Amino acid sequence: MGTVENSDSLRKHYGEAIARRMERRKKLQKVMMFISTAAFLGMMSSGLGAMFRSNSQSSEVNQAEEAATIISQLERQERGYQSVLQREPENQTALEGLVMVRLEQNQLEEAIAPLEKLVNLYPDVEDYQNLLKQLKTDTQPAVAD
Repeated sequence: MGTVENSDSLRKHYGEAIARRMERRKKLQKVMMFISTAAFLGMMSSGLGAMFRSNSQSSEVNQAEEAATIISQLERQERGYQSVLQREPENQTALEGLVMVRLEQNQLEEAIAPLEKLVNLYPDVEDYQNLLKQLKTDTQPAVAD
């Protein structure tokens, strides 16, 4: 019911065409977030799948090579997203990708800036806000008792 009331107030305030456009944009943002999440989970599962497929006889050298390959891939992805953001600083896909890569690299503090930009650009996407709150909580220094 809140959506109907929200849609009605949008139509009254902005007009029918603009309200429809805003509703389509919100739906598109939700779809993009779902796709981004699915892509992230797919990347994570392929990395984890590779780890579990390696048999117990694989040498430490092979494991180190795999880790180096994953790190190298993440670094290439990060550079790619940064390159896109130099040309298009508000590119949602590149910002999301940069956040996800930095999270995979366990660079929590470095993930905050692009996530803050996403929150500012798309304040109605609650997932961005929730993740930002969580990151800020996780990166705060522990308070001594």
